[in-house]
Amino acid sequence: MPRLPLVLVLAAALTAGCTSGGGPYRPGDQGLDGVRHASTHRGGTLRIVDQVAVDSLDPGRSYLPHVWNLMRLYTRTLVTFAPAPGAGGRELVPDLATDLGTPSRGARTWTFRLRDGVRFEDGSPVTARDVKYGIERTFATDVLPGSPPYLREVLTDPLKPYTGPYSEPDRLGLDTVRTPDDRTIVFDLNQPVPDFPYLLQLPAAAPVPQAGDTGADYGKQPVSSGPYVVKEAGRRIVLARNPQWDPATDPVRTALPDTVTYTPGLSAGQVRKALADGHADLTLSASGVWDEKPSAVLADRDRAAGTDNPQTGGLRYVAIDAHVAPFGTPSCRRAVLYAADLTALRKARGGEYAGDLATSMYPPALAGYRADDPYGLAAHPGGQLARAREELRACGKPGGFAAKVGVEDSAAARASGEALATALRRVGIRLTVVPSVELGVPATVHREGLGLLVASWSADYPAPSGFFPPLVDGRIILARGNTNLAEVDSPAVNATLGRALSAPTLAAGTAQWQALDRLVMAEARFLPFLADRTLLYASPRVTNRYVSAGWGQYDLARLGVE
Repeated sequence: MPRLPLVLVLAAALTAGCTSGGGPYRPGDQGLDGVRHASTHRGGTLRIVDQVAVDSLDPGRSYLPHVWNLMRLYTRTLVTFAPAPGAGGRELVPDLATDLGTPSRGARTWTFRLRDGVRFEDGSPVTARDVKYGIERTFATDVLPGSPPYLREVLTDPLKPYTGPYSEPDRLGLDTVRTPDDRTIVFDLNQPVPDFPYLLQLPAAAPVPQAGDTGADYGKQPVSSGPYVVKEAGRRIVLARNPQWDPATDPVRTALPDTVTYTPGLSAGQVRKALADGHADLTLSASGVWDEKPSAVLADRDRAAGTDNPQTGGLRYVAIDAHVAPFGTPSCRRAVLYAADLTALRKARGGEYAGDLATSMYPPALAGYRADDPYGLAAHPGGQLARAREELRACGKPGGFAAKVGVEDSAAARASGEALATALRRVGIRLTVVPSVELGVPATVHREGLGLLVASWSADYPAPSGFFPPLVDGRIILARGNTNLAEVDSPAVNATLGRALSAPTLAAGTAQWQALDRLVMAEARFLPFLADRTLLYASPRVTNRYVSAGWGQYDLARLGVE
């Protein structure tokens, strides 16, 4: 099934050069596997600032993970990520539901029971019908564009197409979701989906009361089912306590602050200054506290001790388009992999704290990861020039060849392109770096002869089904907004992908995803080079701070302030 692009800003470039003050010091990283400053203190205001704007406060429209994290404070879903540091944060736990669901029919049907006593901010009970309606409205993509497609893909009945409650108000709703009673909801999927609960933790599965739905304007005043209500939704977002929230029904959220303020859309300098001056407590988005200028964060011992450097789940790579000569020949593609200098590519992104060297297309932060290095990239991070020259002779280009590498139009992306060009020049491959904002338009890529494309991708949830399909599914090579940049359309890849997506169990699926990774790497359609990390910082007044592996961010569900 197709996967559409995630509109996500990944970690910005890091700069590891020394600055005044004796640094740089290493990140403290206590929030990766433990909880910093544990406290049960209630009260105060948690102040969040960010560079990235909010796309929508409507759970049926947002496609930004840092906004999803914020939404957990005013929306609840059937299941959610465990409020725990380390690998435990990737695990799912019941939220509105009493358990993680009961699969049947080979994971084609999933049944959930809702908790008793959960209420919306107006005092009305949250029912199974509200969860069903919240999902139904995401089918109205003409009114609510932009939400993740996953639920629509697996709940669509081709014999009874559904376009949402606005165009079909007289219809009883989506036939593939049943609500036998107020506390029971049953999903009938069009294929086996053993990791279906991962889709239900997305805000698109949050309950919405039909009486309170204002359609396209719902994001201006979403109805809360969580511990906070949206009090202001302008340039600054203000969340205040929801008096209808009962902590006895919520095993995930502690709701310690009285108020949460969120100011998005600031410049990198404004974010750093607000944190440094004590006017803000933390930033959420994956860009963290870095930009393309040297940062003072690690130059100060105390501030460095308060930072965390987690993996984001994102992967940086070079897509190799076989439609552009001479990369239709596998040995010409392999020459690029052997000639590349991963150490230089990581340095171009900022060095040690920018990420870990990647050796395959399977990010280490995803469930089921197994270290695999078919080209010896980790053992030879500076490149294997003799092997590269052998491949050039095999592809009929012993003296090398000229090619172009397309990059996003940013200083960090250009630096990555130049690092690749410098490395490949050692074996006679002469690259021209072409900044472009149309890497996702195959016609432009072909016309400009962009055989190499420097890109990045991140999963919508920490499982391979949320990562691989947009990169390698030959059925979704789009004319515009294409994410399969290498234009992989291999029968073997498509077949393996299909088996992975329809595996009856997660264990069986994991074996297929690992096989898919090996197959894609064997075809030399990608040069992976960096498993992204970011640098997070929060002020000392923030309590219960840990990095959620599910979000790659600090978990708002448990934070407090003192």
